[in-house]
Amino acid sequence: MIKEIPLTSEQWFAFIKELIFLEIVNWKDKYIDKDVCDGTQWEILIRFPKRNKIKKHGSNEYPPYWSKFIKTKKAYIGEDID
Repeated sequence: MIKEIPLTSEQWFAFIKELIFLEIVNWKDKYIDKDVCDGTQWEILIRFPKRNKIKKHGSNEYPPYWSKFIKTKKAYIGEDID
């Protein structure tokens, strides 16, 4: 499900600061655990002003700081996902 959340300038700066701390630009584009046939798939698409974007996805494997990313996402979107 794609959910677009408009942010104020202040929220964008705070969100970007969090993403820098999480080193999200250094995450691999995909994380796949090939030993699991069924499980959890995820995708992140963050579109910045001026059409820049970060896109990552995975299946049963997660990047570093995943738990912190989920908490950060919840702070801005207000929904919980695992």
